[in-house]
Amino acid sequence: MSALVSSGLVPGSYLLTTRGRRTRRVRRNPVVVVEHDGRRWLVASYGAVSWVHNVRAAGQVRLARRRDTRAYAAREVAATGQIPWPPAGGSHVRPPAGPPGHCHIR
Repeated sequence: MSALVSSGLVPGSYLLTTRGRRTRRVRRNPVVVVEHDGRRWLVASYGAVSWVHNVRAAGQVRLARRRDTRAYAAREVAATGQIPWPPAGGSHVRPPAGPPGHCHIR
């Protein structure tokens, strides 16, 4: 799956690179980035999985798609600051399953 995401064949998906919070090893996970009001968001649609813990600990991520890789600062957003789902105007993306968490990347 990671090869398909990094090559840009899965629409809206990126390859997230973080460091493991305990091992410090490089970890890569496919994620969906949601753009809303000119801001980019990582949405943890399956709750606090491993990549979420790693992003919380590191505070920075790299997102890759095709040959474009960019570094971002990431911070978790309190429930009051989370984006509405689906974003105003509709979306072709289905709402996340399970308890969502939001992380703003810039």
